[in-house]
Formats: sequence, C-alpha cells, structure tokens
Amino acid sequence: MSQQETVAHPGTGDDSPPPVGLMDPSGRIDLRTPEGAAIFGLFRRIKVLVEEPDGSWPGGDLVEVLNEWLADVGLDPDEELDNARSRLETMAETKEALWTVAGLRNQASPGETLIAAVFAGQHFCRDSEPGDEGGYQRVVDTVTAEDADEAERLAYELFESARDE
Repeated sequence: MSQQETVAHPGTGDDSPPPVGLMDPSGRIDLRTPEGAAIFGLFRRIKVLVEEPDGSWPGGDLVEVLNEWLADVGLDPDEELDNARSRLETMAETKEALWTVAGLRNQASPGETLIAAVFAGQHFCRDSEPGDEGGYQRVVDTVTAEDADEAERLAYELFESARDE
C-alpha cells in the first residue's frame, strides 16, 4: 500500500488516523504502546522463525506465523471483517478478554480434568507429541471471560463436555 492510500480504522467509520497512539508524531511505531509492542512482537517472530540466512522470508512460513500472531491478538483469519470488528468492540465495552487455558483431561474419570495454566490472550499452542499422558489427554482452548477464574471455570466445563467417549 502506498503512503497516499488510506484505510478505514475500526470504530471511526472514516479514513482518519488511528484514535490511539499506535504511531508517534514522526509516523513510526511507538513501542511504549500495547499495539506497538504487538507489532514489534510480530516482527521478532518473523525474524526468528521465518527469515532464511539470505534474509528472505518464505511465503508459506510467513503466512503461518502471521495467522498465529493474528490469533494471539484476538483475530481469526477466517472470520468475516464485520464480525471481527463487532466482537472486538463488544469485548472492549464489557471488560471481557480472551484467555487461553491448558489442562489435562482424565479420559477414564469424568470430573477429574486438571487445569494447568490460564494465560491472558489467545495463544497458539503446538502439541509435538499428541496422545495420552498416563491416561490424561492434553487439552487447550481459548475462552472469553472477565477474569482468569471465570476463564478457568468455562474451560473446565468445555474440556469436560468434549470428553472422548
């Protein structure tokens, strides 16, 4: 996109600059803002995970890292633009946030799912060795909740209801 092109910003309904300090007055990313830090985090991921020794960025790897990053900041690449905007605006108004919850589900005993961690935000997780761990199955999902305790409760219910029969 050229510098002359403009993009409508969520919530503004026009082509005005972003309403918060994503950029400092010089037009550069401000690392002191959450948005600036997130963008730099994406850049760091690309440099570490994608960049080849010759400095190139293979397209397939780049798309995979970008999709993971979008999920981490609460965007589903398959979601319709208007739905994503509406969902994010609603979350901002209600103090709800995305939480990633990981646990171990006891396949033999309902009601014995163990919650191992609750992380703020949506995080992409890879299970390098899928399968059971001594009768337990590793489980992870993202929920929308007002706080970590509610996220843990919602994820527990989700993990239990998705039990393999």
